[in-house]
Amino acid sequence: MTQAHDVIDAALATTMHAMRITVTVATILGNTPGALTFSRDMFLNVPLVADWQTITTCREHFVNKNLHRSNARHHQYDYASNQQVLKKVHNPTKLGVRTTGP
Repeated sequence: MTQAHDVIDAALATTMHAMRITVTVATILGNTPGALTFSRDMFLNVPLVADWQTITTCREHFVNKNLHRSNARHHQYDYASNQQVLKKVHNPTKLGVRTTGP
């Protein structure tokens, strides 16, 4: 009896996983990845015509927006002569010193 339940549970888990993959619509792409890959709708047997130029433009806009947001967090700082600074040690050992300086 438990062996039959295990088989049913595995089949349901696989089905749910497959549905989550095919139903999830990527916000940038506007379609599911499977539909774009095979140029067909995943549930209906109808062809899908993707406007790749629009998809590319939307993706570039999304990437540029994220880059602008990331760069807005960076602060410019002008160092003066004879100013004391900490230098970061690249690739320190696990328990080694991470910075050098005053």
